[in-house]
Amino acid sequence: VELIVSNDAGSDTLYRTEYIEAFILPTSDFEADITEGPAPLTVNFNQLSQFGESYIWFHTGGSPPVVNSPNPTITYNNPGTFNVTLTTTNPFGQAVELKPNYITVGPPVATEDADKIVEDVQVFPNPASNFFSVDFFIQERIRLDVHIADVTGKVVKQIIHDSLRPGNNRISFNTEPLASGTYFVIIRDENQNLIKNEKIIIAR
Repeated sequence: VELIVSNDAGSDTLYRTEYIEAFILPTSDFEADITEGPAPLTVNFNQLSQFGESYIWFHTGGSPPVVNSPNPTITYNNPGTFNVTLTTTNPFGQAVELKPNYITVGPPVATEDADKIVEDVQVFPNPASNFFSVDFFIQERIRLDVHIADVTGKVVKQIIHDSLRPGNNRISFNTEPLASGTYFVIIRDENQNLIKNEKIIIAR
């Protein structure tokens, strides 16, 4: 910075070298290649920050839960809805981006052999408002456990636990006891082996 002061008697100049320091604070942002799916769910994260030099990720419910890398891959082994936080830092400061309830992990999917036990599963309407139905076909008489779970895997409503006849079956459910949100229709056999896992959206 240079300042020149003058009057009729003359002038004087003052110099200040390296007097002003300008710097850029970082920004913090990120995205994921997938934000919902059945457990175990593997998610690739990509940082979208600007002017960052180091990164710290906090993945609630993820493995590993804390990562110091720009673009980590995280595995979620258990059902639930999880927050993700990225702290971006440079020599002049840091910025924090928190995305609450960013990752939704549902119950595990059934195996290929289980798909042969109960076929042609359809949940409709989906999204549902007042009710929905579950249609499916079974080859032989079997005892089934059909219930509704929330995004954490907690059973919120038992629909049926009974022996069903071979052929086409339909189960209807009144959604009035449930709040709006994402749920899963879970079908298990009498030994609690997972057969089907179908997502249902309740929207009013």
